[in-house]
Amino acid sequence: MKIRVLAVTAIAALTLTACGSGQQLSGAAAVVGDVRIPQSAVTDQVSKARADIEKLPKDAVQQVPTLVLLGAMNVDRLVLDEILKTALSKKTVTVTPVEISTFRDSIYAQYGKDAVQQQLLTQNGVPIESVDDFMYEILAQQKLMAVLAPSGDQNAQVDALNKYMAQTSNDVGVQLSPRYGEWNPNKMMSAAGDITLSVQAPK
Repeated sequence: MKIRVLAVTAIAALTLTACGSGQQLSGAAAVVGDVRIPQSAVTDQVSKARADIEKLPKDAVQQVPTLVLLGAMNVDRLVLDEILKTALSKKTVTVTPVEISTFRDSIYAQYGKDAVQQQLLTQNGVPIESVDDFMYEILAQQKLMAVLAPSGDQNAQVDALNKYMAQTSNDVGVQLSPRYGEWNPNKMMSAAGDITLSVQAPK
């Protein structure tokens, strides 16, 4: 069972040449357009995810993400959230709280609440209290696919979403703190250097 944000395929490279970016990023993990994502927001999500992971049954978790990877995954999620707001607005698409809760409950019913939460924690770095935020991202992308390619098959819809999200990312502009590398709109994620992605679960 896999639940994850749709990966954006290779389309075009992003070049950021903003002046004064150092000042804009002071104290921020990322800047998306005019929105600053403070480092404190990322640190908060990482701390909560780590605490939730430590509460999982030890025999049920083979590997846990490092703090470095938890940081990268949460930066990616927070940046994606901001890009989605613009992407939805441009197409006049909305996602309501009721739709999110209904979608979340359907996923829980299909796969089991504990299994879903455990996977999102260990594979996506999503704290339990932020599960609805993750479900919003999935549902938002599904809605956008339906609008962008209403008569297309799944491949056509995914391709349309990939192109649209990459273009929206480029239009909005994303800058990451150097600690997280650079934003890759082709994959909707940060492109960091060589880091250790996971470690064995504590005994």
